Amino acid sequence: MNVRMVFGMRPLLWILLALLLSTTPDVSRCEIFSYRDSKGVPAYVDDLGKVPKKYRSKVVRLDDAPAVSVMGSSSPAASVRKSGGKQQAQAGPKRFTGTIEIYWASYCPVCRDAESYMKKKNYPYVKYDVQKDSAAKERAEKYPGSGVPLIIVGSKTMRGFSPEALEQYMEE
Repeated sequence: MNVRMVFGMRPLLWILLALLLSTTPDVSRCEIFSYRDSKGVPAYVDDLGKVPKKYRSKVVRLDDAPAVSVMGSSSPAASVRKSGGKQQAQAGPKRFTGTIEIYWASYCPVCRDAESYMKKKNYPYVKYDVQKDSAAKERAEKYPGSGVPLIIVGSKTMRGFSPEALEQYMEE
């Protein structure tokens, strides 16, 4: 093999490398699905086909869930300070006093968790079933993201459900 032949093959190698990279799956578009089995144990899969048929109606696509970060935020615990061995509440931010809106679907276990939490906390809410109410579905589709639950607290929106994030949203 002479030097000319080796250097002449470089463009071909670059083309092959580019072709290989263009056919490699993009991991940034990876989907993760979650469901609960008959015992209530959560399971996670990367392919909807891996979900047993009897659980497919209860699947939640995790990339629909909100990215929640509570680091550096003022949580209810952050508004309490120790003073003389006793805990005293500091005057914190004003709480949201309006009605929470939740767009949900009956097949969604996360939606039921969100509703249960709101009931437990005695938060006023109104729920819209996007499967049965086409107008509600259209309203929900106007917000960024996709999937249910969509929770609206004043001007703040959350896709998915996190009790910690909801508590942050309740602070005005």
